[in-house]
Amino acid sequence: MRKIRRVGVIFAVLLVVLIIYSTNAVADTAAGQAEGKSPNIVLIVADDMGYSDLGSFGGEIRTPTFDALAMAGVRFTDFHSGLSCSPTRSMLFSGTDNHIAGIGNMDEFTAPNQRGKRGYEGYLNRDVVTFAELLRDNGYHTYYVGKWHLGKKPDQIPAARGFERDFTLLDGDGSYFDMTGMSANSPKSVFTEDGKYLQKLPDDYYATKTYTDRLISFIESNRKDGKPFFAIHTGQAPHEPYGLPGDWLRKYDRQYDMGWDALREQRLKRMKEMGIVPENAELAARLWYVPPAVVLAPAVKAIMGRKMEIYAALVENLDYHIGRLVAYLKEIGEYDNTL
Repeated sequence: MRKIRRVGVIFAVLLVVLIIYSTNAVADTAAGQAEGKSPNIVLIVADDMGYSDLGSFGGEIRTPTFDALAMAGVRFTDFHSGLSCSPTRSMLFSGTDNHIAGIGNMDEFTAPNQRGKRGYEGYLNRDVVTFAELLRDNGYHTYYVGKWHLGKKPDQIPAARGFERDFTLLDGDGSYFDMTGMSANSPKSVFTEDGKYLQKLPDDYYATKTYTDRLISFIESNRKDGKPFFAIHTGQAPHEPYGLPGDWLRKYDRQYDMGWDALREQRLKRMKEMGIVPENAELAARLWYVPPAVVLAPAVKAIMGRKMEIYAALVENLDYHIGRLVAYLKEIGEYDNTL
């Protein structure tokens, strides 16, 4: 029997992790359980998104899907994060401390005095079980789409950690359009589909769209057998490198010309009005290497404003595709029995 270490449930935030559920869904789920039905569970992870990007947390970006879920459910205002990407993912998917799970640091940045030490294996180790393994063993279908960043070897990928179906980018980042990697260590991104390593991607591949398409198809393929499902949608958006289909590129044209200082003040004002932060909250100091936007040369200011526009459109694009998933769950009658 595998040893299971329990150190409590860690609610980790991957710069923002959206675990949003509808109060109506919770009530209906309780009724469903009384009839012997277990609830479906969908976990949505946004990669490198600030929580105030969302309209429901004071942001100006158009996020109607996330806002509707948040306003009908729970908005957390006190939460904590792991130090970086894969350590946080290891906690989120196992409910244990990241050192117990084997990722004391991101493998790419493991220091010489850490490498080879217990707790710094650089992949999700076997000292922990995943929620997918526990739920699979208790009658759930288990699905994974998006970025993994918890190991690339055959015994470390989602199919080896409890997920029966997957479409997964194993690297920590990569192009939104093809298999181009973003580092010298991984010039070609590594993908798996249903546990098999891919040599090429679909011709119409766009990361956020394809992940959503696959997840919907996984749910659809098994939905008539009556079993509940546990699904993780953890796309790349809005993590760099920024990439969008052409019709999304001008969604926020010139809307960030004011620069980041004015934007931060506007968001803080809205957050106070919404009760997200207390009235006496103050902006934290800018990071030491970020200059005031007003001192930037015009060309530099235009470039930085354009990056902010693309970032905002990436967030809205993610919201759009999650909206497709929500609409599908409503269409098949599973939304009210889904956390």
